[in-house]
Amino acid sequence: MGTAEFITQVNATAWAERYWSGDKQLTIADTMPRFYFDVRDRRSSTIDDDGVDMPDAEAACAQAAVAAAEMLKSLVPCDATELFVAVRDERGQRVGEVTAEVRVTQHA
Repeated sequence: MGTAEFITQVNATAWAERYWSGDKQLTIADTMPRFYFDVRDRRSSTIDDDGVDMPDAEAACAQAAVAAAEMLKSLVPCDATELFVAVRDERGQRVGEVTAEVRVTQHA
């Protein structure tokens, strides 16, 4: 599952239920800006070309933190594992970055 797919799954229904306009329910695309989540770790990077509709930059950064924590679980632990998620808005401007790290120290 890609980053955008993962983030879309989390709370998409809750966001949609918050937005109404008179008798017409607005779609997520009608009311929300699109954010893009670029992921980088020590071995690879992925640029998000699809994006996800989110209420605002704060919500997008919060969702990036949740996604980073979940993705970090799938990385094989070594001496240090870092994961970076950069959040871009519709204009391509970076609005936030999440850094997640797991550090394993063994004691004899």
